[in-house]
Amino acid sequence: MKNKEIFIFILVIGALSIFLISIYNKQKLNYANFHPQYKEIPLQIKEVPIKEQKINLQVKEINPQEIKKELNSKNKTEINNTSSLNSTSTKNSIDNFAKCLAEKGVELYVSKTCPHCAWQKEMFGSSLQYLKYFDCLDNPEICIKKGIEVVPTWILPNGERLLGVQPFEILSQKTGCKLQ
Repeated sequence: MKNKEIFIFILVIGALSIFLISIYNKQKLNYANFHPQYKEIPLQIKEVPIKEQKINLQVKEINPQEIKKELNSKNKTEINNTSSLNSTSTKNSIDNFAKCLAEKGVELYVSKTCPHCAWQKEMFGSSLQYLKYFDCLDNPEICIKKGIEVVPTWILPNGERLLGVQPFEILSQKTGCKLQ
């Protein structure tokens, strides 16, 4: 029973943290929209008394071993998919793929504090230099102008947006750029 209570507590704290971070990031972007000369605003924290509330949660019985196996199998698949691209023979193909994306006008919007963005950039490795990408912390006015609310975001020449980490296959299908 204690494990369930601890698990619920961790979930609630995690959700609350994500909620507060998203509010802070929206406040930052909205502020920069009206005052573009300020790229960063200080976080102002006010103490608010916390009232105890009872929360009714429905908890699904989970097996940590099953989740661990599932995550390990997904990670192995993802690692196998990207590790084959790390050889020197494929470096040129990733370079050419990134150059093709840039030539077609594909843009990538990221944030240096975003772990998913780091993963997306890591997929391209040194070929990232050929992509048109913008860091929303360094260039908030560009991201606001483009309406970027989620990072990473890919904007295709036809205006279509791809949100989140995109595998090479999807980028290839959407753009016609081939990864050989």
